[in-house]
Parts: sequence; structure tokens; C-alpha cells
Amino acid sequence: MRKYFFLNCIFALFAANLCAQTPVVNAKKRTATITINGNPNESIWEFTTNVTKTIIGTPNNTVSYAVLWDSLYLYVAVKVTDGNKYNDSANPWDDDALEVYIDADNNGGTSYGANDRQFMKEWNSSAIWEKTSKTTGVTHGWANITGGYAIEMRIAWSNMAIVNPGPGFTIGFDVANDDDDNGSTRESQLMWAGDGNNWQYPQNFGDLVLVTGTDTQAPTAPANLAASSITQSSLTLNWTASTDNIGVTGYDVFRNGTKINTSLVTTTTYNVAGLTASTAYQFYVQAKDAAGNTSPNSNTINVTTPDTQAPTAPTNLAASAITQTSLTLNWTASTDNVGVTGYDIYQGGVKINVSLVTATTFDVTGLTMATAYQFYVQARDAAGNSTNSSTLNVTTLSPPDTEAPTAPANLAASNITQSTLTLNWDPSTDNIAVAGYDVYRNGIKINASIVTTTSYNVTGLSALVSYDFFVVAKDVAGNTSANSNTVNVITPDTQAPTAPSGLASSSVTATSLTLNWNASADNIAVTGYDVYQNGVKINTAAVTVTTYNVTGLSQASSYSFFIRAFDGASNVSGNSNIINVTTPDIQAPTAPSGLASSNLTSTSL
Repeated sequence: MRKYFFLNCIFALFAANLCAQTPVVNAKKRTATITINGNPNESIWEFTTNVTKTIIGTPNNTVSYAVLWDSLYLYVAVKVTDGNKYNDSANPWDDDALEVYIDADNNGGTSYGANDRQFMKEWNSSAIWEKTSKTTGVTHGWANITGGYAIEMRIAWSNMAIVNPGPGFTIGFDVANDDDDNGSTRESQLMWAGDGNNWQYPQNFGDLVLVTGTDTQAPTAPANLAASSITQSSLTLNWTASTDNIGVTGYDVFRNGTKINTSLVTTTTYNVAGLTASTAYQFYVQAKDAAGNTSPNSNTINVTTPDTQAPTAPTNLAASAITQTSLTLNWTASTDNVGVTGYDIYQGGVKINVSLVTATTFDVTGLTMATAYQFYVQARDAAGNSTNSSTLNVTTLSPPDTEAPTAPANLAASNITQSTLTLNWDPSTDNIAVAGYDVYRNGIKINASIVTTTSYNVTGLSALVSYDFFVVAKDVAGNTSANSNTVNVITPDTQAPTAPSGLASSSVTATSLTLNWNASADNIAVTGYDVYQNGVKINTAAVTVTTYNVTGLSQASSYSFFIRAFDGASNVSGNSNIINVTTPDIQAPTAPSGLASSNLTSTSL
């Protein structure tokens, strides 16, 4: 049966203090008739196995049991010395009762399998209880005996799906006694092999081995059990052979209380595989003979497997928070088959951490400014296996730069329009390097990002506006130069006014008339108008109103007129509409002169 051993149960103070192993009871083959009536008085019964393990309370009963077998049945009989017997509770385990536990496939599982059983038989009851109500093929009885009571069971092998059992066949087995001394609930419980969890799983049962009735002498215990060829996943067990009155048929090998060989081992060596690195194990060996008798356990050996597998390499090694004398290393954690215990940090091939680093970050100090360093990280496990990361190259920062660049020189403007211009300047110099330039207009920085050339296009200007520009150089340390020379730029006005419209004449006389028109518009302002008569400007001064008196005309004459607007930048608009005007004729002809007659007759002259 499986047992779970704690590591602190290995060798405590003395090598002889071994942990308890799986108890074994041999069941002889039945050779005489047995009547199942609760009174095991047949001479074939041998009550040589006592139930003494306290599970609950303070027991005051004395319990012993016997087991027999044949090809069809397993026989169990129990005698209990008990001065106070009760059967008055709803649950059989709260009365005076016997419990029989069976692990049919002897796998020591962590839960009951389909063929595992927990039987309960109460004193003074005609019924039998089973955990999953599987009582087919089970005969049972109880009887009062001197000083107590007895219980018998005959359990069919078929009830547990066991076929053709024979000598040497082994099942998991346990017996418990529940005691009720006052008519209430169970006060105490005794058990042969297991513990208080028997009702949940069979892993702590003892072993029941079928033997014949002719050979009851077990082999001697195997001796000098030792391990060799130990790796992290395997080892070889060797031992000195057992002896037997008839003959040893083979050996069973147990690891941590669980049998690990699938068939009987017929040599005195066994290769154990499937182990885990850096894990403690206990091993012992039992000998068997043909009758199924099982020897005592060999000496128990304790083996801790080594760990020879190194962790994976740390990855993504990187540096941050770099200063002139320090930095922080960061990396992605390694993995290991057992566990990564920590990391060592190497600078220039020399380990610099005093104690193992258990995080994935490390602060490096004491560095020299403006110096190149190499770092790598080494992952380690408890066995001392290690793997290095890749190498990281880092240069510490240079000394602080407090020297500003020289001022940009020869700042000048070109390509000036009424809304844009281009600034150009001579580059600054710096003790390390000029990072770029900032451009200022009327004292306000106008570049969104640092200018890395010596030219800058200024946009968004207004016509006929005065602007002051200067440039400042900067280095990577943020030092700022003095201002460049300041250039003053007045943007030009190149936009002409709109053409005057609606030109018309009025008050037309033989020698004069009045012109009227709608005003022009301009981006800045219309300064005035020029008046053209027959294509010739006739005003001597700028006309600042939208009317003009034309004089000096001739009567009965045709004239054409148009107007042009102009602004302060001398931009001239297009012509207005042209109008044609004819002055009126208001002068009579002169009187005829020198009137005389000739050829005078009576009727004519």
C-alpha cells in the first residue's frame, strides 16, 4: 500500500530510527468448513493480529482479527472485548461496529476505485453497510461472546471483480473497530494500519497477502540495500539476496511506501526511472516465496536525486537610469527544472554582487563617467548549475556640459513677401555639439520643434507690418547661446485695391461735368484715385473721395473717362468701367455781314 513519508521522518537522530512501513498480514488458505454465524469458533481461525492504532478518543476495547481465503471468498473474523455495547444510532459508525476496508487493485489511490470497498457490520444488527451499497456476495453474522462480541464476514472475490486469486496475490486491507460506550455517538476508534482518512481514500491501508497453508515461513529480509548510478531521473538499487526455507521467488521494490515494480523482480538489482531532480526518496525491498509469504522490509535507504540541468539563460538584459556613475540592469527571469535560486551580476567578467540577487533588477554603482562597460547576468539553481545571459554594452554619461554654443551670426531675411520670408544665418559652434536652433519673432519662439538647419521659413505674416527676428542656438545639455543679431523686416504690400465700380457722370455742361463712383476696397487701405480722360490722367493730386469735377471741356465734344484706385504701397487697381460723355452745343452762329443787292428788277433782284 502507498504511504506518504515526510522528509523529516528519514533519519532523525540515529540511523536506526526508521519510519514505519506498510504492515502486512498473511491470509492462509481455508482447509476446513467455516459457518458464518458470527461465532468464529472453528479451529482454523488464528487470531494473531491485533488492532491497536488509536484513531479517535481513548479506546478501552481489545480487538484481534483473523483472515482466510479460498478460490471464491475472502473470510474475515474479528473478536472484540467490550463491556458496553450499543446499537442505537442512525449511522453504523456511531455504534459498536466492525469496519473492513479493501483496496482491490492495491494501487493506494487518493480516492475509492470502482472495486474498492468499505464494509461496516454493527453489533446486534442483521444488516451490513457498504460505502456504495455493493454487498452482493457478502455473507455476515454477529454473536455475543464472553466479554464482548464477534463478527464474521465472507466476501466473494467477484464482489470486488477479482478473478482467480492465488498464493502471493496481494490486496490493500484494513480493519477498524468503532466503540460506543454510552448510547450516544462513537467515543473511540481503533485501526490496524490506516488513519482517520480511510473512509476517503485507500492509500494508507495495509497489505493482505494470500498464502497456502503448507508454507507459512517468510523469507529473510533483503539486506544491504544500496543505490548507485544516481542521476536526476534514475538510479539503480542493489541488495543482498534473501533466503527461504523453500525458495525465494522474487522481490517487490517500494518507493516512498508504494510498490513500483509491475512484476516480481527475480534478480537483486532494479533500475528505478521517472524520478524528479533534487527530490528526496525512500526505498526498501521485500522478498516473497511461492506460498505468498512476504519477508520483513529490507533496510530503508534515503536518496536525494541530483540536479544537473542548468537554468535557461536570462533574456532581454537592458540598462536604464544611466548616469555618469550608475545604472540599473533589468532582465527577464530564467526558468529551471527545479527552481532558480537567484542571479549573479558580472561587470567586465567580474562578479559584482555580494549576495545572490533574487529579483530581476540590479543597481550598479561606482562607475566612471564617459566609460564603456560590459555586463552579463548568470542564473543559478540550488545545485550550482548556471547559465549566462548575452552581454550588454553600456557607456556612462559624460561630465555635465555647462558651456553654451556661440551665438548664431549674420542673421538675414530673404524671399520676403507680404505673408512669408526666409531666415538664414551662420552656424553656431559648441564644445560638444549644437543640437539645433530656436527662432524668435518679436521675442516669441515660433518653431514647434528644434531647427537643425541654418535656414527657417517664416509664414503667417501680415502685409505692411514690422517684425523683429533673432535666433538662439542650443546644445544637447540644454545650454542656450546668446541671441543672434536682430533683423527688422517690414513686409511689403503687393495686393492692389479692387477696381472702382459704378462710374457715372452728372451735371454735364458744355465745358464741365461731375464723375461719381463706388469706392474700391484694399487689404490695407485705399489711399486715393486717379481720373483718366481719354486715357490721360487729369488729376494733379490724389483724389480721396469718390467724386471728381471735370472742367475745361469743349462744347459738343465727346470724352471717355475711367478711374483707377491706388494704395499706400502704390499698388494700382484695374480700371473702372469706362463711360463716354458728349458735351452739349449751346453757342449760336455769328450774324451774316456785307449784305448787298444786284440785278434789281420790278420783280426780282
